[in-house]
Amino acid sequence: MTSIVAFDAETVPDVDLALQVMGKKGLPYADVIEWIHKNRNMRRDDPEFFPKILYHKIISLCVAYWSHGDGFDLIRTGDEDATKDPIEAVILEEFSNIIENEGGAKSCQLVSFNGRGFDMPAILQRSLICNIPSPALWDDGREQSTKWNNYQSRFHNAHMDLMDKLSCFMPQCKSRLNDFLIALGLPGKMGVGGPNVAQAYRDRQFAEIHYYCELDALCTFLLYMRYSYVTGELNQTRCNAIGKDIMAWIEDDVGINPIVTQFIEEWEWDKWLKG
Repeated sequence: MTSIVAFDAETVPDVDLALQVMGKKGLPYADVIEWIHKNRNMRRDDPEFFPKILYHKIISLCVAYWSHGDGFDLIRTGDEDATKDPIEAVILEEFSNIIENEGGAKSCQLVSFNGRGFDMPAILQRSLICNIPSPALWDDGREQSTKWNNYQSRFHNAHMDLMDKLSCFMPQCKSRLNDFLIALGLPGKMGVGGPNVAQAYRDRQFAEIHYYCELDALCTFLLYMRYSYVTGELNQTRCNAIGKDIMAWIEDDVGINPIVTQFIEEWEWDKWLKG
C-alpha cells in the first residue's frame, strides 16, 4: 500500500427520511425520534439506542491521511467553512474522490475502528441515497487485482477494522477506542462525544462536531501505527518516517483544531513515536 486513510464518521438521525417512510409531515422532532426508537424495537429510554444504519445521516467524515509523497495530513471532507450546516452529498463525494484518487484497494489502505460495523455501511447506504458513485468502496473483488484483497470482504486487510482485528473477530473481546488510547499512553478522546453529537447538531455546533471527528480519525491512525509495528507490517524505519511526517504536520497545522491542539499538548508525542 502506498497510502493510508484512517477515517471516522459522525451521524445524526435522519428525521426527513423517517418522515418520508412514515408518510407524514411536520411532526415534532421528539415524535419522529420516538418512531425511530419503535422501528428499532427499543424503548425510548434505552441507553443503547442506535437507529438502523439507513437512518444515520452523515454530517462529518474525516480522514487521517499519509502517503509516501505527500506526508501526513488531517482532512475534513465537505465545506471548508466548519461552521456551515454540513451537506451530506458533498461530504460523501469528497471522501469517495480521496479513495478513488489513491487507487482504491490496490494501493490505499483503509483503516477504521468499528468501520465495518458502522462507518462503512453508513457511508455506502447514504451514498446510495445521495446518488454518489463510489466504485472503489463497492469493489468486492470482481477485478482480478482486488479479488483477494478488497474493501467489501470482511477478512481482507484492504479495509483494516481495528476493532475486528484486535478482538480476533470475537464480540466478547471488543474494547472501546478510548480504552486502547489510554492503555497506549495517549490522552484519550476529547470533545463533543458520540452520544452528544445529535444535540450538538441541533444546537448548530457544527465546528465542534468536526473537531471531534478529526481527533477520532487521528487517534485511529495512531492506533494503526502501533498495531502495524507490533504485527510487523511496518518496520522501525517506516514508523520513524511516518512519525517525522506527523511531527512536521503538528508544527505546521495543529493549531487549527483546538481539541487536537489540546490532545497534542497532553501527549508526549515525540517520546511515543520514537518508542
